[in-house]
Amino acid sequence: MRNNSKFALKNQDRTGEILLDTSKSGKKRDWKRYKEQSLAVSAAYFPLQELMKYGEKLFSCGSYLRFKTCLHGHVKKLVEAYFCRARGCPMCQWRKSLVMFHQVLELIHAHKAKYKSDIPLLLTLTVPNVSSSELNSRLDNMQKAWHKMTMRANFKRSIRSSFRSLEITYNEKLNTYHPHFHLLLLVPKAYFDCARGLYIHRDEWLSMWQEVTGIPEITQVDIRRVRKKSSRKPLEAIAAEVAKYATKPSSYIKESSEGLFEASGHVVETLHYALKGRRLVAFGGAFNELRKALKQVDVEEADLVQITDEEKLCLCPICQSGLVDELYRWYEGIRQYVG
Repeated sequence: MRNNSKFALKNQDRTGEILLDTSKSGKKRDWKRYKEQSLAVSAAYFPLQELMKYGEKLFSCGSYLRFKTCLHGHVKKLVEAYFCRARGCPMCQWRKSLVMFHQVLELIHAHKAKYKSDIPLLLTLTVPNVSSSELNSRLDNMQKAWHKMTMRANFKRSIRSSFRSLEITYNEKLNTYHPHFHLLLLVPKAYFDCARGLYIHRDEWLSMWQEVTGIPEITQVDIRRVRKKSSRKPLEAIAAEVAKYATKPSSYIKESSEGLFEASGHVVETLHYALKGRRLVAFGGAFNELRKALKQVDVEEADLVQITDEEKLCLCPICQSGLVDELYRWYEGIRQYVG
């Protein structure tokens, strides 16, 4: 639907329409918020001489958005935009998380078609918080530890497919970082048959994780079957649970009472070097072959504009009418996307 709010732009000869974009479920896509967060990270990059070029990239990210829109208000599809693709960019993190969501959902459907009775589990593996100087080595340790765990006989015997994503949150009060893995595991139905010897108890997961990391101080792991959330279908809820990008912007980008965003410079710098060149997601088991069959690409190389094939259609899928162009640009003076 089109937003009829009109805006008199400074130094412009016309009025403009503020961008309003919603998903099929009616949820607002908050382009303005992502853009302002990216600008906050951009500002944090500029004082860092070695990383100034990233500040320039983020400053331009999402500066314009071109949509194809149904005249009857049924759909609005992004067809062109500039995305900087920097790992520290909140705008691009959001777009990449959407790619991951659709890829994981497609994989789950493909897996369930081949192994109809398999059951999804969600596993969260954590480690103690670390300082900025320790973050790199802790991430190295976690990735090696996960590889060791997948090589264990009980893991190979019990887990048919796996997907792993890394997330790092920042604790401002303690000035520490909390890296952890979100994991989707698909197991045979017989996993829950005690007589088959496939079931891995929670305490066994904890013991394995302590051993492979070499960190006996770890006290928690979380393993559970997925719970349906809100109005999402079960498989969509699973994909949404694990398809998270590596950093959580809200943990280090603060919003003032006036609605202005500011990013912590030292956190931006720490996360930049910690994530540089690092593999943030990993697939295992049957998922690897299914990815090849589905021709899925690495999320870092994926199309961030038209994320699904459905978005590449030229006609409205509801009324079959032609779609018209709408171009929106970011105006810093009024902090809005205006068309």
